[in-house]
Amino acid sequence: GFHVYLGLLGLVTAWVSRAQERSADVGAMRVVGCPTPADAARLHGGDRADLAPPRWYRWYAHHPAPFERMEFLARHRP
Repeated sequence: GFHVYLGLLGLVTAWVSRAQERSADVGAMRVVGCPTPADAARLHGGDRADLAPPRWYRWYAHHPAPFERMEFLARHRP
């Protein structure tokens, strides 16, 4: 019942948040240019292991993983 609802709501909320982050990334890319994978790794600042977290974690993450952001930006270069 309620727990299923909360789980589904979490998935939807995370998906919407990641979509907004991708849109912001594209806007930033248009302003400052397209970053390289080295830029993403340098700016990441976290543990290198979380550059590509496990898929189950990404389902609920509110931000795309750094490697997902770079792949998305590479497909949407102006």
